[in-house]
Amino acid sequence: MLTQRPRPDATRSGGDPAVQRRSLAAAVEDLGERPDLAAWVMAALGRPMDPSVPVAEHARWLDRALETVPAIGDPVAEVFVLGKVAMSLSCLGDPR
Repeated sequence: MLTQRPRPDATRSGGDPAVQRRSLAAAVEDLGERPDLAAWVMAALGRPMDPSVPVAEHARWLDRALETVPAIGDPVAEVFVLGKVAMSLSCLGDPR
């Protein structure tokens, strides 16, 4: 008897993408004292991984991450976030 297995991508990523996005978005508000982590979460929300999310929403999160970078204060963390944002912008076809 065959049993249906979860999709590998759903298992690897932790389940429902909408639930994940809501959790990450809520975390941004809780990370006000940690701009490094907040920017990292914003960059994650900007990654175009879920086709049901409009491109404009991804772009808004990436813009917020870029606005937060100067508050990080750690050059290594800043470069890390900038690299993540640049990767996502290139996937969206944004020439910045």
